[in-house]
Amino acid sequence: MSNDCKIALHVLLFDVDEFIDRFMENCTPFFDKIYAAYSEKSWGYKNLNIKNNTNINLIKEKFGDKITIIKGYWKTEEEQRNACIDQAIKDGYTHLAIQDVDEFYTEDVYPLMINTIKKNPDYDVYRTRCNTFWKTTEYILSYKGQHADNSIVFAINIIKGNRFIDKRNCALKTSLQLEEICYHLSYVRSDEYIHRKINTWAHAMDFDTERWFQNKWLRWYPGKRNLHPVEPDKWTKAIPFTGQLPEALRNFPIPENSIYSPTLTDRTKDLFVNVQEYTEKTWSRLKRSIKKRICSCYRLEESAR
Repeated sequence: MSNDCKIALHVLLFDVDEFIDRFMENCTPFFDKIYAAYSEKSWGYKNLNIKNNTNINLIKEKFGDKITIIKGYWKTEEEQRNACIDQAIKDGYTHLAIQDVDEFYTEDVYPLMINTIKKNPDYDVYRTRCNTFWKTTEYILSYKGQHADNSIVFAINIIKGNRFIDKRNCALKTSLQLEEICYHLSYVRSDEYIHRKINTWAHAMDFDTERWFQNKWLRWYPGKRNLHPVEPDKWTKAIPFTGQLPEALRNFPIPENSIYSPTLTDRTKDLFVNVQEYTEKTWSRLKRSIKKRICSCYRLEESAR
């Protein structure tokens, strides 16, 4: 185990008042330093200039002894995260963990993850599995009947010069997959919040936000399929969650969401939408494959000359 390995954590503060108390309860016992990056307005993906609803003064008052707040304006998610890297390096940290305010872990796994990083300090990136909830903590997103265990970046080695290049992702280098699970509540929010979220986050230009909000979010019912905003069939549907939640999420309130009761006509329309989404994705993959083949043939011709 490396005695020189120093790990801090960072979080981004945008519309976080609903989660901040539970977030701090969940992670602060395990990190000496938490960097919190705050901007008064949203990123510039859609140029909407939406004001941040976070009560930054209350956060300072309640947690000022535990976190270092970094203020600024950043056009992209990676710029904001890199501001935390810059400060962490100045303060002598070697690794920086990532935990957004709506991400939680069971309290017993933090020491396991931190010790694994300290025992293996030379990797560039450390990843965890991630389960994402839908509407409430009673539903979890699935892929082909199983929890959609996506892999997300949990920590990066900043002493080696690694930086965020695309949202929370780094350049693809050496990576260590941790087995611990992140419980992600990014979609356990009110209708109003979700509409703000999808128009301000880093994926805002990657899909038709209004179409997804109207069709997938407001008109959701158990059994509705293809819920992922960017890659629809990545989240086949939401299924009941029967597992154990982190202590910080016990008795988590159900957000104020509209309740939708589909008619037979609605369900029939959804079947056609599913076919359309599958066709669009298949065609998109085919175009990418053709483009790669053309580029490959072009390179072969160039090298043969």
